[in-house]
Amino acid sequence: MLTAVFCHTKKNKNMNNYKGYEIFSDPAYFDMVCIRKTGSKNFNETIHVDSVQEAKETIDEITILSDYMDWYKNKYGGVIMVSDYWVNEFVTGK
Repeated sequence: MLTAVFCHTKKNKNMNNYKGYEIFSDPAYFDMVCIRKTGSKNFNETIHVDSVQEAKETIDEITILSDYMDWYKNKYGGVIMVSDYWVNEFVTGK
């Protein structure tokens, strides 16, 4: 389960950057791994997961979905529609 909470704001020496997101151990939240957009301190823009591997997988999913939404808006404009047809077109390029 993904939970949005406030990440510890003190500079963390073990912070990793991955695809425009920061990944670090958050001592303020049971030492779970925190994910947030690079530079963000917004309470609603954080996700906590159990491991760095899970953090990277979550970021990969977020970026794929974001890429799809950008592709759809550029091609069709307007409201984002998610269906097997459009996802297949996005994935295959056909």
